[in-house]
Amino acid sequence: MSRLGTQAPAHEAPAPRRRHHAVFAVAALVLGVACVAAAVTGLLGTATAAGAALGVVLGVIALFGARKAIALAGTILCTAGIAVSVGAASGDDPANAAHGQRPGTTAVTVTHPTWNTRYTWDNGLAIEVSAPRECTPSEYAFPAKVERAVQVSITLVNDTGGDLDTTLLSASEAQFGGRNAEQIFDIDGSCGAGPEPATILPGRTFTYEAAYAVGAAPGELQLVFQPGVGAPKAVFLGTA
Repeated sequence: MSRLGTQAPAHEAPAPRRRHHAVFAVAALVLGVACVAAAVTGLLGTATAAGAALGVVLGVIALFGARKAIALAGTILCTAGIAVSVGAASGDDPANAAHGQRPGTTAVTVTHPTWNTRYTWDNGLAIEVSAPRECTPSEYAFPAKVERAVQVSITLVNDTGGDLDTTLLSASEAQFGGRNAEQIFDIDGSCGAGPEPATILPGRTFTYEAAYAVGAAPGELQLVFQPGVGAPKAVFLGTA
């Protein structure tokens, strides 16, 4: 009977050492440095934020490997890159929020023309309005029995390069003290009959008078002019 030899127990071959954690750690660090550099130079955008997010994912995975210090540094840098990118995109500014201003916008102060100043539209048409002066409506004026009447001289300057029909200019909006101010039509009186149709040749001016019913005490008069539908409005403000 032959002697049976003892067989050495079989051992599994050791698995090759994983190196992907180290690769992820280095990749996270490189992405983090790139994102911070982009933030310093102002080259922020969607690509920067996406790269930083990828770096965070790779860094977290690499924390389970041997290169923990590199992975941690890359994760921190990428997180900082995401924070800077999001802040730049939102444009948040505590000073703007304190003043009720929308982020990313600049406060604009609108200055309206007043008496004896000129407003010019993009097509070259310009308008000037004189300071209001009091006038006395006749008994046939409309509307009748107003508290006080003021009259202004309106001058149109035609630098449009073509003929200008004054009937295209809308001047029906007038307010005094926050209420509508009716235009006065006084054919035989000192307040006048208002604008008359006219054609202004290129380079010429045309002046007419218009009167409005206002309150007994001085206040703010607002006159609005618009040379056609859709055109910007010239809003004149001043004391009358």
